[in-house]
Order: sequence, then structure tokens, then C-alpha cells
Amino acid sequence: MAGGNDRPCAEREDNTPAGTAALGDRFRTGVVNLPGHLGCQCELALVDE
Repeated sequence: MAGGNDRPCAEREDNTPAGTAALGDRFRTGVVNLPGHLGCQCELALVDE
């Protein structure tokens, strides 16, 4: 989910359509952990499915 100023970067735009990811899985952009890049403002949230 977006954090900070809510202006999504291109990587967040690429990862969003994938929906939720299991712990340890890679996001669509190949990132495993946040921050995904310098200046990253994305946040992780626990989802109980």
C-alpha cells in the first residue's frame, strides 16, 4: 500500500495488480523486502486470509 505522500512510484504500480503475496515471496518487480528502492514509501500490511 502507498505510504507517505501517496504518489505511487512505477514499481508500486507494477506490483499492485498482483494482489497479496505470501511472506518471503517476490513481488512482480523482483523485490522481496521493503524498501524496494531509494526513496520507497510503500508499506506492508498483514492480511489474514
